[in-house]
Amino acid sequence: MLNFLEPYLARWTGRANWPTTHATLEEQVRIPQGDLTNMVPNEETADLFSWVVDGKTYVADIVEVVGEKNVMGQPGHKIVIQYNPKHPKQFYYAPACQLASRAVLFGVLTAGALAVILAILLHH
Repeated sequence: MLNFLEPYLARWTGRANWPTTHATLEEQVRIPQGDLTNMVPNEETADLFSWVVDGKTYVADIVEVVGEKNVMGQPGHKIVIQYNPKHPKQFYYAPACQLASRAVLFGVLTAGALAVILAILLHH
């Protein structure tokens, strides 16, 4: 939904200029949703990746919501990430929409709801 914002946010935050490296999918953990009312099969996965910068290995996970297909692939699958040269543990993977995440969407929706409530209160 907010995918179109991702390149702009990456440039604005400076992450678009970070160096790239290959990260390897080490493990994929499926997180049960527990909501049986979903008509579309979605589930969250925590995809554990590792990468090496200057001989040191870093490990982190990318949490994403997936549908019926496995987006990240099987263990051993490689993706290209960008990492902060000053703090290589900090990484950025554009297809995961890390910057235009659900947290950003939640913030926008919350601000909108508060604006509506404020408008109603001021109207009365």
